[in-house]
Amino acid sequence: MAVKRMLWELAQNVPLIAGFLVSFHFWKQGQWPAALGCMLLGSALAALVIAITELLIFPGHKETVRAMAGNVVAFSGLMVAGSLYLSAGWSSWWIDLVAGLAVSVALALAQEAAARERFGFTRSLWLGASCSVSLLLIRFLKDAPLLAQFLAVVVWFTLVMGVYKEIRIRTGWIPATARDGELAVGGERG
Repeated sequence: MAVKRMLWELAQNVPLIAGFLVSFHFWKQGQWPAALGCMLLGSALAALVIAITELLIFPGHKETVRAMAGNVVAFSGLMVAGSLYLSAGWSSWWIDLVAGLAVSVALALAQEAAARERFGFTRSLWLGASCSVSLLLIRFLKDAPLLAQFLAVVVWFTLVMGVYKEIRIRTGWIPATARDGELAVGGERG
């Protein structure tokens, strides 16, 4: 079951990370319409896949339309911010660590506000580890092929967030949306 949940996590991350990396590729070339199109497409696909797979990962959890729309807006906004940040001449590896934490808190706040859930500090720390190292990977692999960047980031992000979700499931840390019969298997949103 843990392997299946990890594969669902991978499915959630693929459109988001591919959307960002391809859009950033266009961004660096000054192809703004293509960059923005990839950002929106990646964000929308990720929100849709998350809505479908969260129910499979956490029985009893159902994404609302409001949460899906919030994900599209948050993901797209963070992709623009990430592209601006990575394009800046002043950014560096140590700022990546801080920026990754800031991104994770912003993402957690946006998602939880849209879903009308309380802020999850622990989730933000796990997201921070995912985002910070992802920024470092993008920076250190900037001259590598796009596929190599994608594979490195998607594997890292999926492992960190997949382990986080697995811990939540195994410890019984469940969402407020779970029903009593699902307490043994449930988990918190994302």
